[in-house]
Amino acid sequence: MRSSTGGVGAWIRYGNPLEPGELDFAIAHYRAAILQPWETEAAARLKEARPDMTVLAYRCLSSTRDFEPDSMRASGLSYREARRRGWLARRDNGDLVEWNTYPGHFQARVWDPDYRARWVEEVCQATAETAFDGIMADNDVFDDYYDLNLPLETVADTAALRAELNTFVDQVGAGLNAVGKILIPNVAEARREPGRWDRHSAWGGGFDECWLGWGDNHLFDEATALAQIHELRGPGLSIVRTPDGGGGGSMAGARTSPGLYGLAAFWVFGGGEGAYTATGHDDYSRTPWFPALDA
Repeated sequence: MRSSTGGVGAWIRYGNPLEPGELDFAIAHYRAAILQPWETEAAARLKEARPDMTVLAYRCLSSTRDFEPDSMRASGLSYREARRRGWLARRDNGDLVEWNTYPGHFQARVWDPDYRARWVEEVCQATAETAFDGIMADNDVFDDYYDLNLPLETVADTAALRAELNTFVDQVGAGLNAVGKILIPNVAEARREPGRWDRHSAWGGGFDECWLGWGDNHLFDEATALAQIHELRGPGLSIVRTPDGGGGGSMAGARTSPGLYGLAAFWVFGGGEGAYTATGHDDYSRTPWFPALDA
């Protein structure tokens, strides 16, 4: 039997393994969900109960992880394949480029046409026959967040890296759309480049992980926040997350103000279109919710 909900919540859930009861809670309360790509049975259950819910598989555009088994891989390609084929970025001394804040994550050569083509082939094939509506592509970066210390190879600076990701996002989006799936990238800092949000969201929608604030204790000033408001108007499905050190409230009710502040902006400026959440940093291993999300 199909359930229905008036809620606008987004369930960002690509951390630890799913817990008992979380799928039932999600069916009752969320409009969109982002799961690990191997959680295909969970995706199927969500779509069976809630055909109106958008369910996405997490994939990382920019890294491979040396700790991932092939059967449980959030990267588009395995570390072993990327290393074997020469698709891991290297410094002038030959060292691989490991992300400073995420051990075991290695920068991929997103500027390499062969890497991009193989990434698209693999991810489209892995997604096509699942219940997932598409993917959320993480790390569509704007700046050097992981101490890549550019230049690297043919990429001189962050502007050159963004240009390569522009091309990559278009390739991924076209590939997924061709197999009936959508692409929703995590479009970092789109407010800083006119047209960036619309271009990167053109294949199904966009996700802003730092909407109205940069961190748990750093909400943006008025001018910066207003520069993000157009993201609520598409194209496609807009998913936005306000950083909230209190986790956006809990099942017992909202206990902190950032989550409610972001939800009010979501309704006032976007009319409730899209999906919204408020969580702490990398707080993607539970079911954050507060009653106003279902209002």
